[in-house]
Amino acid sequence: GRIGDLSRETDDGATYYEASYKLGATQHEIKLTATGHVVETEEATVFEALPAMVQSAIQDRFAGATIEGAEKVQVTFYEVELNTVDGRRVEVKLLANGHLIVEEEEDDDDDDDDDDDDR
Repeated sequence: GRIGDLSRETDDGATYYEASYKLGATQHEIKLTATGHVVETEEATVFEALPAMVQSAIQDRFAGATIEGAEKVQVTFYEVELNTVDGRRVEVKLLANGHLIVEEEEDDDDDDDDDDDDR
């Protein structure tokens, strides 16, 4: 591969480094924290290579639109399960910069391990 653009950015007080590169004919980008942890990767692709459900959702919502490009994006996030001071069980998902993605209240009988013992 060959490295193209390199840049440094600050987002909500956190420093990130971004690099673009090509592997074969495919364009890629990577975003890292200042300590080298991968935050996000992007890989250029064509619309036809996207999962059928993604293609269908785009076609249903944006019928007749012209596709200019598509990327497969993988984002690193952190999941924390906690008990609040008012007794609620909560699961939160956050990006590395602290941005909250999801906050879900959990049921007492939901151990979320898909083994059907949540009775």
